Amino acid sequence: MVLTIPNSNSLQNQVKGWLSSANGIAGSFRLEPTDGIAIKISLTPPYKVQNTWITGTVTEVIIFVGRIQTYNPTLLVFTKENHFVAVHIKGEKLVTFLKENKLYSSELNLGS
Repeated sequence: MVLTIPNSNSLQNQVKGWLSSANGIAGSFRLEPTDGIAIKISLTPPYKVQNTWITGTVTEVIIFVGRIQTYNPTLLVFTKENHFVAVHIKGEKLVTFLKENKLYSSELNLGS
């Protein structure tokens, strides 16, 4: 662990936004990038989601953002029902979060 970010209401709302911005299933067995960052966030209280890509009560997510151009931002989603799914999310929703928490780098591939 390099940095601890307070799990505030603002952060919880950002995670809900990322969950709603899912735009496809991550089609790889290797979810984490070889070079980049990972951020683990617990949802308190758990958040119920039902969309094309995610169905269930989400308890925790891990965001992966890589530096490699072929790696798109990925959200690993864990549910109360003991399911998990990895989805791609839109990068523009991450930029503000990364900048606010001093994690932003122009080298990160935030997708299109």
